[in-house]
Amino acid sequence: MIGSIGLVLMRHDRMWGVALAFAAIAGSFLVSYARARAESLGYAPGKGMAAVGLAPREVRVVILGIGLIGAGVTGGVAPGATGQTILGGALLVIAVLATITVIQRILFTVKQAASEVDRP
Repeated sequence: MIGSIGLVLMRHDRMWGVALAFAAIAGSFLVSYARARAESLGYAPGKGMAAVGLAPREVRVVILGIGLIGAGVTGGVAPGATGQTILGGALLVIAVLATITVIQRILFTVKQAASEVDRP
């Protein structure tokens, strides 16, 4: 979905939107990767890792939905429409929160690993 938004913004010569879409996709992939990697190492299996971080998948989907609805209500992504700004803002929020979530998950896993090393 985010890739499609990037393509639509690219069609309207909004390269900043393409960059934000790329950052949001990369951040979202890294959130999933951090969880999968931690679980493969035996840390926080199941729903334990899903609860770590500001923006798990559900939060990112809600933010994207709000951005899409806001863009639709304010004129879409046509040149000069406010919808471009709203959608770009949603992509920016997703990219930033996904990055913070990745960092939180990495720190959570490191903390778990350190606590295992400290145990006799």
